[in-house]
Amino acid sequence: MELGARVSGYHCQKSFYRVIPHLKFNYDLSQSAKLNLNLGIRNQYLFQTGFSSAGLPTEFWFAADQNHRPQYAYHAALQGEFWFAEKEYRLSVETYYKWLMNQIENNSNMFDILFSSYSFDGSLLHGKGYNYGLNLLLEKRRGKLTGWLSGSLGRAMRKFDGEQYQGWYPAGHERIYELNAVATYRINRRVSLGSTYVLASGTPYTKVNYAYLMSGNLVTEYGPHNGDRVKPYMRLDLSVSYDFATKGSVRSGINFSLYNVTMHGNDLFYRIKVYDNHVRYNGFKFLMPIMPSINYYCKF
Repeated sequence: MELGARVSGYHCQKSFYRVIPHLKFNYDLSQSAKLNLNLGIRNQYLFQTGFSSAGLPTEFWFAADQNHRPQYAYHAALQGEFWFAEKEYRLSVETYYKWLMNQIENNSNMFDILFSSYSFDGSLLHGKGYNYGLNLLLEKRRGKLTGWLSGSLGRAMRKFDGEQYQGWYPAGHERIYELNAVATYRINRRVSLGSTYVLASGTPYTKVNYAYLMSGNLVTEYGPHNGDRVKPYMRLDLSVSYDFATKGSVRSGINFSLYNVTMHGNDLFYRIKVYDNHVRYNGFKFLMPIMPSINYYCKF
């Protein structure tokens, strides 16, 4: 068992102090299996938020002050680690729950900044929330083929102050599921092949249903907060690496790679256009559907 605490302080217009305790239990089931239970409190003085109408959640950073109190969370996580085949394979399973306080999200869009009187503080929603989920990780550590496969399932829900926002809403950064696979196959001591595969659900955004001009100001009508989602994201990358002769601990070589081999049209976020008071959403994608690259690397 491990018991500890941390003390932090921050000042911006007002001083904030926090005592941050944590409690950890370790239990060895066998030489190749163990369980960890983590309990504690986390806090932060820097926040990030963004336009909820475009599906791009990380655009603003700002600090805690007298109007935006520090965020904190009560968390509990149970993790199991298991090794197989003389520790060639490692499996990690984790489930977690977090109860979040002083959560902040931005409910404005670019139209508000360009065509109306804009107040940053007035566009922020304050509330509380909770996160829960399951994370899986399988690693292969030795042999010609090495790599890892990870998957996660979870929800990040928020409840905001005010009569306008009744009920619970998904957080702007929420991804319900995500799958990552990374593999490296070494053909010989100099040549190796690599691949990366990513599959993830789209992040939520608040859809603008209507937009019209009134007394020279653009007035917008929104749908439910974070009620729509960007399309799921999928990408496959392939590469081949050639190592030059190594000298001592220095290793160098050249790498050829292809980014997004399947040329899947991923929408990074949405651009909003208005035609005759009707709103149209166009997905913003990479300019190149597939991107080749050549890199030189040196490791020491």
